[in-house]
Amino acid sequence: MVEGLRARIAAATADRVGTSLCVLGPAGIGKTHLIRSLLDPLDRPSGDGPAPGTGPVTVLRAAGDHRRRHEPFAVLGQLTGPTPPGDDPADVVFDRVDELCGSGPLVVWVDDAHHADAASLAGLRRLVWAGRSLPLTVVLSARPFPQPDQLDLLLRQVGLIVELPPLDRMMTERLVHDRTGRWPGPRLRHLLDAAGGNPLFVGEVLRALVESDGLRPAGEAVEVAAGVAVPAAALDGVIRGHLAELDDTATELLAALAVWGTPAAPDDLAEMLYSTPDALAPALDRAVRSGVVVVENSWQSVDFTHDLFREVTYDAVPEATRRRLHRRVAAVLTERGAGPAPVAEHLLQAARPRRDGPDLELLAALNGAVEASGRFAPQVAADLLRVVDELTAPDDPAGEERLLQQARELFRAGRGAAAERLVLERIGRIKDPAVAAGLQRVLITSQINRADVDGALVSIGHTLAIERLPPPVRRALFAQRQWVLLLGGRFGELEDLDELTRVTRAADDRPAETSLRLTAAVLAYVRGDPGQALRRFAEWPELASGEPGELVASTAMVWPAMFRLQLEGPRASVGTLVEARATAAQLGSPWVNPFLGAVAAGAAWTAGDWDGAVAEADAALETAEETGTGWISITIGERIDIDARRGQVRAARRRLEDFRSRRLPAQFGRGDVDVAEISLLEAEGRVVEATDLAERYWAGVRTQPGLGGEDFAIDVVRLAVVGLRPALVEQVVADVERIAPSECSPGVLDMVCGIARADPVRIRRAHEVFAARGYVGRSWQALDELACALAAAGDRPGAVAAMEAAVAGYEQVRAVVDRDRLLARMRLLGVRRGSRQAHRSQAGGWDALTATERRIADLVREGLTNREIAARLFVSPRTVQSHVSHILEKTGLRSRVEVAAAVPAFDG
Repeated sequence: MVEGLRARIAAATADRVGTSLCVLGPAGIGKTHLIRSLLDPLDRPSGDGPAPGTGPVTVLRAAGDHRRRHEPFAVLGQLTGPTPPGDDPADVVFDRVDELCGSGPLVVWVDDAHHADAASLAGLRRLVWAGRSLPLTVVLSARPFPQPDQLDLLLRQVGLIVELPPLDRMMTERLVHDRTGRWPGPRLRHLLDAAGGNPLFVGEVLRALVESDGLRPAGEAVEVAAGVAVPAAALDGVIRGHLAELDDTATELLAALAVWGTPAAPDDLAEMLYSTPDALAPALDRAVRSGVVVVENSWQSVDFTHDLFREVTYDAVPEATRRRLHRRVAAVLTERGAGPAPVAEHLLQAARPRRDGPDLELLAALNGAVEASGRFAPQVAADLLRVVDELTAPDDPAGEERLLQQARELFRAGRGAAAERLVLERIGRIKDPAVAAGLQRVLITSQINRADVDGALVSIGHTLAIERLPPPVRRALFAQRQWVLLLGGRFGELEDLDELTRVTRAADDRPAETSLRLTAAVLAYVRGDPGQALRRFAEWPELASGEPGELVASTAMVWPAMFRLQLEGPRASVGTLVEARATAAQLGSPWVNPFLGAVAAGAAWTAGDWDGAVAEADAALETAEETGTGWISITIGERIDIDARRGQVRAARRRLEDFRSRRLPAQFGRGDVDVAEISLLEAEGRVVEATDLAERYWAGVRTQPGLGGEDFAIDVVRLAVVGLRPALVEQVVADVERIAPSECSPGVLDMVCGIARADPVRIRRAHEVFAARGYVGRSWQALDELACALAAAGDRPGAVAAMEAAVAGYEQVRAVVDRDRLLARMRLLGVRRGSRQAHRSQAGGWDALTATERRIADLVREGLTNREIAARLFVSPRTVQSHVSHILEKTGLRSRVEVAAAVPAFDG
C-alpha cells in the first residue's frame, strides 16, 4: 500500500498531472508519519533554496484544528497567509496554487482534515477539481469517524481513498527491534497484541517499560522483566500513566495548553496562567523532555507531539477547571484582538446550562462570528447558527428568524438537502407567518434547484392549500408550478399560460406575470421555435433585467444566448453570453453559472471547438456540484458525447453510469443523455443496441414534442441508415418534414432527407447552410455524408474531396470514432485514403490552438493569473485552467512560464 501511494504521487509529480488521495485511519495509526515520509523527499529545499515553484516539486502543508472548526478558511489561510480585505479566500488560494503550478508540480497536504472548517473543506473540493487540469496533487489525512457533511462531499471527489490498516505482528516486532535492537519475547509480544497494531500505542508501551526499567534481555530477544507492572490495556490509559509521571506544575501547564487547543506561544500560556514565561520555563522543559510536547521556531511555539496527548490531557482536567480556563483563553484572545470565531469557540466550551437565560456574552460572540463569516463562508455561518439555536430557549423571540437564516445559509452553501430537512423538521412549530413563508420558499427553491420535481410540486401544492394565503403569494406559486412542470418536461400538465398571464396582468402582479412570460418563452424554445422565444423576450424587457424577482434573476439571463444558438448560430450566442455573464457577475448570482456554462459548452461544441466545450462543460458541472443543482442532463449529455466520439469510452461510460445512478431528471424532458448513450454504444461497437435505443428514443419524441427531436434527428437518421432500419428512416423523414420549415433549424430538413435518400444535392445544400451559420460540427457531419453519397453515385473525385475535408475536421477535434467510421464506410464504397503523411492535420503546435486558446495564451504572456483572465473573459477560473491545460498539451510546453516566454504574436 505504501509503495502504491508513493508511486501514485511520484507519477503525478513527474508527469505534471493532477491527482488526489486521502489516507483514513484512527488516531495514532500513523497517518501523519506515513504522508510526511512520502512528501518530505519531494519537497524543495528551504532557506537558501529556490523560490516556491522553481524547484522540482513544491509542497504546501496545512492542518485542521478542532478549536478553529468555526473559523472561516482557517485551513486554507495556512496555505496562503492573510487574505486582502474584500477578497474571497478561496479565490486567493486558487491564485496562489495557479502561480505555483505555473512553474512546476505542486502538492497540497491537509492533515487532520476531519477538524477543518466547512469553508476550507468546500475550497479544498474545488482544489481537487482543479487538479484535473493542473499539475496539482491534493493529499488529505483524516479519521474515518466522525465525518462532517463537507468532508463527506470532499471525499466523494477524491480519486483514491486508502484506509490505513493497523500494523501486523511482523511490523510490530520490527518496531520493537528498531527501538531496542532486539526482537520481542513471548510475554512482550502478548502484551503488545493489546495495542491492536496502533504504532503510537506500541511506542507508548515500550516507552513506559523502558522508563520503568521493565525490559530485560532474554537471549537474542527482549522480554518484560518479572514483577514489572504491566501498562494499561488501552492507549488512553497508557498515555494517562505517562502524564501522571509529570509534577503538578508541568501538569498545570499541559492543562492550559490542552484548553488553548492550538499551538501556543509561551507568552500565551504565561498570560493564561497569570505567570511569566521565565517562571514556566522549567515546567515546559520537563514536558518537552517527557516527549509530550514539542517546541518549534526557537521556542516561539509549543504544541503536543500528538493529538491524543492533547485529548487525554483535556479529558483529565476537572470540568470546573476546564470551564474556567476556557473563559480565561477567551479573555486573553479578546485582549489581543482575535476574531470572534475563536473567542466564541472558547466561550462555548466554557458555557454551562443556565436557568436564568442564555449566556449573553457567548451569544454575542457567536452572532459576531456569524456576521464575520461574511458572504464567502455560508457553510460556517449555517453551522454557527445551529449552535446558537441549540443554546437558546425554544420560545426565544429571535429564534425563528435565526432558523430562517440558517436554512438560507445552508442552501447558499450548496447543502440544499440539509436545508430541506431543517425546514421540514421545524416549520410546523413556527408562529410567525412571514418566517413560515420564508422557510417554505427555501424548501421549494432548494427542491427545484436539486431537480426534485415531485418534491417541489408537492410542496407547492401544500402551500397553495393554506387557507387565507395572500393572493400575490398564491399567484407566485401558480407561476412557479408552471416553471417546475416545464423544467421536468411535463408539458401535458401545464395550464393555459396565456390565461394565467391575463389574470396576473389584471391584478397588476408584474413579478408573477414576468415569471409566466419567461415560462412561455422557454416553452416556445423547447418546442422548437426559438424565434418566438426571442420575440417574447423583446416584448417584455423585465425578462432580461433580472429585477422583478429571484426566479427571473436566477434564470432569465441564460435563455437568450441559448435561443440565439439555435436560431442564429454560435457567434451570436457567444456575444449574448458574454453580456449575460457580465450581468451575473454584477448581480452576484453564482447559482446561474452552471446554466451559463452549459450554454457556453453548447456554443463551443457547435462551433467545432471541442476543447472549449470540454472546458466549459467541466466548469459548469463542478459549479453545479458546488451549488447543489441537479439540472445537468444537457451538459452531461454533451460531455458524454464528446468522450464517446473521441474514443474515450471508459470515461464516457463512467459519466453515464454516475448520472443514471443519481436518478436525476432530464431538463425539459430532452433526450441529451439518451442520444449521448447512442453515441457511446456506437463507439463501443454495439451498433445494433445503439440503433435499438435510437428507435425507442424517436418513438418518445413523436409522442412528446419538445424532447430535442429536431436537434438529434440527423444522428438518428444516420444511425437508422447504417443499422438497416428503413422504417425508422422513413419515420424520421416524415416527422421532420411535418415540423419544417417553421420550427426546424435551417439545413436540418435537407440533411435528414439527403441522408435518407443518399442525395448529394440536398446534403451539399445543408452543408452550405451549416457553414454559413457557423454550425461547424454539423458541417463536418454534412461533409461526411456527402462523401458517402458522392461515392455511391460514382463521383470519386468529389467523394475524396469531401472525405478529406470531413476527416480534417474530425482530426482537429480528435473525433477518432467519427473519422474511423467515415473511412470504413468509404472503404466499403471502394474509396481509400491516400498516404497519411500527405493528409496529416495540424494536431499540435501553436497553429492547433483555437481562437479562445490563442487569446488566453496572449493573456498568460501579459502575466495575468487564471482569476484575472477569467474576470476579463467573464468565465470561471476553472474554465481558464482547462484552456491552459489544452495549450500545454498542444504545444508540448510544461508550464505557464514557458508559455509566456514562447507564445508567438498571433494574427488578428
